[in-house]
Amino acid sequence: MVLSTLHTGSAADTIIRLGDMYVEPYMIASGLLFVITQRLVKLNCSYCKVEEEISHRIKSALGAKQNEKFYVGEGCTRCGGTGISGRVLVYEFMRITQVLQEAILGGASTAEVNRLAVKGGMQPIFECAMTYARQGDISLLEVYRTLAGKGFC
Repeated sequence: MVLSTLHTGSAADTIIRLGDMYVEPYMIASGLLFVITQRLVKLNCSYCKVEEEISHRIKSALGAKQNEKFYVGEGCTRCGGTGISGRVLVYEFMRITQVLQEAILGGASTAEVNRLAVKGGMQPIFECAMTYARQGDISLLEVYRTLAGKGFC
């Protein structure tokens, strides 16, 4: 088994990136087992988190309801005044199924690979991050800063 890293925006982008590196589609389809896309995001300090004041524009951009509440670390002695108590991984795990193998062999686009992966059970990285935000573990602004400008939303 070989593990490797590539700089891509999403799990589905990896398929296109491998093609750009002159890996034949049949080799991608038969040799790739799964792809993980990951980002580290800042965890709110649980001792000083307060309700986050976030613009309607950002809430709308992220698909959050205007009345939803989100939280951010304010800063205290336990977190050294940063409002942050470490980091947590947000990720998407794309298993290469028979359906995805056929799509890769057929030259499917990134959008189509992503659609098929989600249909097959993959949770997009954005949804993973929003789950943490809705639980109060990370701020909504952190989701926006980490993912919105990178095409995940």
